[in-house]
Amino acid sequence: MEYANGFPMSQVGWGRATLPQIVAMSRVRPLYYELTQRAPYVASVKGSNLLSHVLATLEQAAENAGKPGAFGPAADKVTFVVGHDGNIANVAGLLGVSWVLPTYQPNDAAPGGALIFESARARATELRSCAVVHRGDARSDARRDQTEPCKPPPVFPLFVRGCSTADDGYPCPFADFERVARSAIDPAFVTP
Repeated sequence: MEYANGFPMSQVGWGRATLPQIVAMSRVRPLYYELTQRAPYVASVKGSNLLSHVLATLEQAAENAGKPGAFGPAADKVTFVVGHDGNIANVAGLLGVSWVLPTYQPNDAAPGGALIFESARARATELRSCAVVHRGDARSDARRDQTEPCKPPPVFPLFVRGCSTADDGYPCPFADFERVARSAIDPAFVTP
C-alpha cells in the first residue's frame, strides 16, 4: 500500500523493497483470497447476496422495468456499487472468472480495481448480452512517481464459464448469463 500510495521508497518495505521484490512477495495475497474468498462455499456464503442484486439490476435494465432487489431505479443507465476486494473475489469465485494484471499475481485485486458488468442490446437483432470485465491498473515506478502521463486503467474481458462466447469481449447471451448466475447464487444467503 505504501508503494501504491506514493510514499517515498525509504518508507516502502522499510526502505528495502523494489517493485520486482513487491511483485514477488505479493504471491501470498491472491493465494489467501483463493482460500478465504473464492473457495466455492465461502464465495457462496459471502457473494450470493451481492451477485443476486447485481443480477436483478441487470434484469431490470434488460426489461426496463423495476425489479425487486435491484440497485437503483429502472431508468438508471449506469449503476456503481462500491465494495472491497473481498467482494470482487467472492463474485469472481461464484462466476469462475480469472484475470492477470501486469505486475500482479493471477486474480489479485489491484487497488481501485473493479468488476464491471456490461449489458447490451444488439440493434439489428434486439438480442441482449452481458459481458464481465475486470479493470485494474498495473503498478509501475513511472506511474507512481508521476513521470508518465495519467491514463485510464486497462480493461480485461473475462470469460464466464458456461455462457461466454468466443466473440470479442467474451459476451454471454443474456439468458445464458442469467442461468449461470442463478445457478451460482445460493438463495439461503440472499437478503431481499
